[in-house]
Amino acid sequence: MNSRKRYGVGLALFVLALLALTIFLAPRQNNLGTGSTYSRNPSGYGAWYAYMGDRGTPVERWEKPTDVFLSTSESRKKDRPKTPITLLQIQTDFMPSPSPIVYDREWISQGNVLLQVGMRTRITNAPFRSDIASPQGKVVIETRRRHSLSFPLTYQGLEEAKPKALLEDPYGAIAWEETIGRGRVIFVVTPHLAANAYQNEPGNFEFLATLLENIGHPIYVDEYLHGYKDDDTITEETGGSLGAYLWETPLSILALQGVGVLMLLIWGLNRRLGPEDKLRHPTQDNNRSYINALASILLKANCTDFAVETLKKAELLNVQRSLGFGDTPLETETLKAAWEAQTGRSPDDLHPLLSSSRPVRKSMTEVELQQWLEAIAQIRHHLPERGSPTLANVEAQPQSHPVLRS
Repeated sequence: MNSRKRYGVGLALFVLALLALTIFLAPRQNNLGTGSTYSRNPSGYGAWYAYMGDRGTPVERWEKPTDVFLSTSESRKKDRPKTPITLLQIQTDFMPSPSPIVYDREWISQGNVLLQVGMRTRITNAPFRSDIASPQGKVVIETRRRHSLSFPLTYQGLEEAKPKALLEDPYGAIAWEETIGRGRVIFVVTPHLAANAYQNEPGNFEFLATLLENIGHPIYVDEYLHGYKDDDTITEETGGSLGAYLWETPLSILALQGVGVLMLLIWGLNRRLGPEDKLRHPTQDNNRSYINALASILLKANCTDFAVETLKKAELLNVQRSLGFGDTPLETETLKAAWEAQTGRSPDDLHPLLSSSRPVRKSMTEVELQQWLEAIAQIRHHLPERGSPTLANVEAQPQSHPVLRS
């Protein structure tokens, strides 16, 4: 498997793994929106909340824990609204037993009213869908659950609870109230009494609205039950720190985020085939470009001898530098003596550089040019210290120079 196929397979496996983690570790949809006045789902109560606003009955959303009503702490007491009030709790599903607040008889007995919508009562032989008549019009109920008033849900005797049916049919009560001191607890069996799905059933909305308005207390709806919290509650519960946030965050979300970060690090830092080889852009050699342009001009002008004489001067200057005489021109005899003294070679080796200009005739043949370049290469080879490269470097590939080939 070549590197490109291996790269493609690795990328495909990464995408599949990320997709699987997203599917299996993503937070599941919950039913906290059921019964919430913020929800537009069929099971939400957003339409009923707007309905109450249109009729001029204010309903305040309560976004604090209900233990504010039960706590004896002074800091909790300051968050309580002035009593008496009516607290509406719409359960997300059928509630197996009354809310814990019911057991605080002191709070209820002060004249407060708790209205709980959604109670898990016994299943009867009633049809699933029932149209029940009420003073507010037809109320549509879709549940077979009913309640017998012989069993008060406030765990009191019949004489003390004084259960009273507010909506019933031959199979039992659908809405009823029980008394605790000067207060009351009102129960409704179905959690969907005035849900958004029943907007076309005006009797349902009107029944719940009238039930609350007839009490005459300020109305609060419990949104903390559905996960909504005000800023003070969030700060109090989380402590306003990152650690507290992580502590409250589900482990599945943290695991998904951690795996995602780990995969990105592996993908970005993995150098299994070695360090990355950055693409290098070729740099333009202006000197070579100039030489090639000049060579083209000399080739067209048939000026090979001019190029040879130019090379002679450059190589002769290179020999002087290597022998330690700098750039000042020397006498021929002085240069020969220095050559012989420092290299131990015959002064005749310098003849290709010291010979006078050729008589005017046609340019060197290719064989003569090759021999001349080889002689120049021998001179450079025996220099005691090599000077800077000159145009004579073409000895490695003499036939590649366009001027010297002509």
